[in-house]
Amino acid sequence: MEHLKYLYLAATILFIFGIKGLTNFRTARRGNAMAAIGMLLAIVTVLVETGTVHWYAALGGMAAGATIGYLLAVRVQLTQMPELVAAFNGLGGAASMFVAMAYLVPKAGDLSVFDVATKVNLPLTILIGTATLSGSLAAYLKLSGKKLVHPIPGVARHLANAILLLAVVALSLWLFLWAPDADSRILAMALIAAVSAILGVSLVLPIGGADMPVVVALLNSYSGIAAAASGFII
Repeated sequence: MEHLKYLYLAATILFIFGIKGLTNFRTARRGNAMAAIGMLLAIVTVLVETGTVHWYAALGGMAAGATIGYLLAVRVQLTQMPELVAAFNGLGGAASMFVAMAYLVPKAGDLSVFDVATKVNLPLTILIGTATLSGSLAAYLKLSGKKLVHPIPGVARHLANAILLLAVVALSLWLFLWAPDADSRILAMALIAAVSAILGVSLVLPIGGADMPVVVALLNSYSGIAAAASGFII
């Protein structure tokens, strides 16, 4: 398996040149293709190295994702690109959230395998990933012309957001310190995701439609942070 490190290196190089290609419209298509090949190479290398995932399940997931991506690419109009980018940001956050959940659920019966860094990153990944998903969906709807209004007026919504964030912290402490059994810990995880989803929507709703491109850019960075946090977990 020692030679697999060179495949990881090749995937990284493809990512770098792919991102560089996206900086110019003349090379954007080539850059996108290089990044996609890099991702495929990374996924296949992980599957070969771990040997814990059934190939038919992995290939089925990749085929479904490729089909959805192709249909979106050919059907979505150019004027709908901001909405599409917002949706993709949300899916990136969702992927990180599911990585954290998939890591936690099998080990919920015995938390002795978790170190301090993992105990911090797990709820953080769920928080950022889920908030990115729900916030991106809200941004998608606002960009599509839907009039969404925050139910709490004025500065009171800042207090509501702070309460939601404190609730996530409290649930995280319950998850790792006080939950008595695996079922309670899974419930705590689900509640963290639910509260985080409400927080994501609450953060996006007050922002006007003209500022949505800025919000989409911010959600894009959130998606990257969630992916980085999930990387530390695994």
